[in-house]
Amino acid sequence: MRFEMALAYKRGKRAQALELAETLWSACAADPTVMAILVEFQHPILREAAGEMLRRFASDSVYDVGCAWQRLAKQPADLDAWRDVISHLIVTGRSVDAVAGIAHALAERLADFDVWALLATLQLNYRQRDGLLATVDLGRRAFPDAPEMRATTVMIFLGLGDADSAQAEISAIRAAPASPLVLAAREAFARVRP
Repeated sequence: MRFEMALAYKRGKRAQALELAETLWSACAADPTVMAILVEFQHPILREAAGEMLRRFASDSVYDVGCAWQRLAKQPADLDAWRDVISHLIVTGRSVDAVAGIAHALAERLADFDVWALLATLQLNYRQRDGLLATVDLGRRAFPDAPEMRATTVMIFLGLGDADSAQAEISAIRAAPASPLVLAAREAFARVRP
C-alpha cells in the first residue's frame, strides 16, 4: 500500500495518495511519508494530528541516545532517559527492538510497569501497530495480574480501533479496584460501547 501511495503521489493523483495515507494512518502504519502527505494535501481531519506527529518525529529523532544510556546505567528508573531511548528506537523504525529491549530490562529487573506503559504510550502516539501488539504480549507475560496493565491494553486496543479486544480486557478488570488508570479505561470503553 505504501508503494501505491508513493506512485499516486509521484503521478500527482492527490485524492488517491491522500486516501491511501489515511488508510495507513488508520491502520497504525504511519511513517513520516504518510504524515507528510496528510499535511501537504491538507487532509480535513488528520492534517493537524499528522503535522504534530511529524514535528514530534523530527524532534525526537535528535535525542542524545548515548547520554540517555549513560543516565540509565546510573539510574535505571529514569523515565526521561527511557523515553529518549524508546523514542529513538521507534522513530528509526525499530519498534520491535524497543519491545525486546524492555523485555530484557524487565527480566533483569532494570525496568518496571511504568517503563512498559511508557513504551505502549509512545508506540500508540507514533501509530506503531506491530510493536504495540508485541508490547501487549509482553505486558501480559510481565504483569499478568495487574489491573493497570489490563487498563493500558484497553486504551491500546481502543487506539487501534479494536473494540472487541478492548472488551476482553475490560471484562478482565470488572472487579478490579478503581485506580485512576482503571477508571480512565472504563470511561474510554464506555464511550465506544455504552
